[in-house]
Amino acid sequence: MIALTEQHATLMGGFETERHKMYKTVDVDVRNVPVLLSMLNQILSSSILQLIANHFLLKVEDVVMDDLFVVKYSVGEDEINQTSLPPHQDDSVLSFVITLNGDDEYEGGGTEFVNWKCSNQQQRVSRPCCAGVMTSFCGLQLHAGKTITRGTRYILAGFLKVDDVDKKTRQRGEKMFPYPHGR
Repeated sequence: MIALTEQHATLMGGFETERHKMYKTVDVDVRNVPVLLSMLNQILSSSILQLIANHFLLKVEDVVMDDLFVVKYSVGEDEINQTSLPPHQDDSVLSFVITLNGDDEYEGGGTEFVNWKCSNQQQRVSRPCCAGVMTSFCGLQLHAGKTITRGTRYILAGFLKVDDVDKKTRQRGEKMFPYPHGR
């Protein structure tokens, strides 16, 4: 996924920085990379959407992808570097982040759930150390991309629409601690 994303960025003149107006990320929309889109559509239908639907007590047909993109956090000499993302809410009822590379390639990083009440501040941060781990959460929870201090970190971020007319999923999701799923 990283190689396909980097190849696309090279061919298209770099990563995008203006897709998200309020909280800009250095990213590539997977819809613009046909091979990556095909691969991810298969993974979404075979596992990711089912895991999230089960976790939030939904029918899988009520969970729909709205936005899916690879984000690059980097420290270095690239023309455009992003090392963190300030506290924000997504424009989605449910969101997920999947780590795409191991923490031997970067230091720091992770998704911090800013308003999560716990005695240990480190427990507010989901920071999987290996590729393939997904953290799913209510996108309306205030969260931030923690600063990386060395290297390059890649994540796959997804925003999901949910048939949530009565707002039960939103209410349940806002109270649930983000859930890390295995590889």
